[in-house]
Amino acid sequence: MDLNTLAVQDSAKIEIRHPETDDVIFDEAKTPKAMSVTVLAKHTKKYKQIQRRFGFDAVKKKNKSVEKMSFSEYDEAVAKNEAMNIEMLAKITTDCNLFIDGQYVKCDEKSLLEVYNNPIFSWLPVQIIEDMDEIGLFFKS
Repeated sequence: MDLNTLAVQDSAKIEIRHPETDDVIFDEAKTPKAMSVTVLAKHTKKYKQIQRRFGFDAVKKKNKSVEKMSFSEYDEAVAKNEAMNIEMLAKITTDCNLFIDGQYVKCDEKSLLEVYNNPIFSWLPVQIIEDMDEIGLFFKS
């Protein structure tokens, strides 16, 4: 195989699956389409810029070592990390087809943060991040 035949893509479309059945979830259009989000690939310049900003912020807010933290300090640090991950996910989401309460979600950072931070959909950002890690966003299938 020639390495030049492997095509690199800058983003990946991730289909949203039901958290219990693992079936792909469809919108309610006349011609239903799979609900999905498109995220930047980890090798892209924009992804790396966003990642560096979050990494820099994390270093600036460096916590004391875990061994020296009280339970409430540890819990707060975990919550801050989760919030940072969700904010980063909203920033790297470039397109979406999400249908909630009879309408499509606007694919902007503010709207995505509302969805990703909604406790009802707590499974959604977890699923997207896991899929990003599993599919290896470098190659087209």
